[in-house]
Amino acid sequence: AKNNNKAYAFCTPELDEEGKRRLEIEQGLRKALIENNKTGPVELTLVYQSKHYLHDNSIQGYEVLIRWQHPELGIISPSEFIPLAEQTGLIVDLSRWVITQASLQALQWEKDGIKFKNLAIKISAIELINFELAQNIISQIDATGAQREWIEIEMTESAVMKMPDVSIKFIEDLVNAGVLVIIDSFGTGHSSISYLKTLPASYLKIDQSFIKNIITSPEDQAVVQAMISMIHALDKKVIAAGVETPEQLQFLQESDCDIAQGYCFSKPSLAEQVTLYISQIFN
Repeated sequence: AKNNNKAYAFCTPELDEEGKRRLEIEQGLRKALIENNKTGPVELTLVYQSKHYLHDNSIQGYEVLIRWQHPELGIISPSEFIPLAEQTGLIVDLSRWVITQASLQALQWEKDGIKFKNLAIKISAIELINFELAQNIISQIDATGAQREWIEIEMTESAVMKMPDVSIKFIEDLVNAGVLVIIDSFGTGHSSISYLKTLPASYLKIDQSFIKNIITSPEDQAVVQAMISMIHALDKKVIAAGVETPEQLQFLQESDCDIAQGYCFSKPSLAEQVTLYISQIFN
């Protein structure tokens, strides 16, 4: 313990190691963002998880996810580096990189005749403090030569509710420019039906925590079915996240869910694997 006259600060080996790792990750992420814009070893990569229509299992599109292979620390989970990126402000540069790279990949797939449909990119609640965010996203997409309708933007229900007025304006600006919006992690926030009616989002994605136990929990079954009915009543499409088993898939199909994603269909895959998979489907 250290006495600074007015207060004591305690330092344990565990806290010291935690602080050291946080610093290593922050510095590593700054470096990775710089290096990924150059030629050489690439630490950050994008992977794509398919979303499927449940009436025929055809591909509706892909969600874009990020992976990080640190040269010394190895694979770092997004659940560890994304919150740190939000706290340090690096999320702005990280999101910009993801949007640009995903748009370029969409353009390449379109040129190659790969029918990927669309790519959904998640943004952070922290980014909403930038009132020009929608225009920045649109400009980034346009700068790559990609079409706006190829890109969807995802934001969580809790992010929307932190800044409801700003969120509505942000979503309206995107939709008016031709970029569709998905409200992610639906059911985990505290939005009201009256507020949801005002959102021009096209899709609401039911959080995977509700899907996990739908086969064994009558309560979760009832909640999910009620969510699907309510979302349809709002004239929006339903996406179910985290679908892992054929039994879960069948329940969602019988409950009139529109779209689903999860390991039941595919794990997140590199662009090359997606290219091969789609090529095989259409050939």
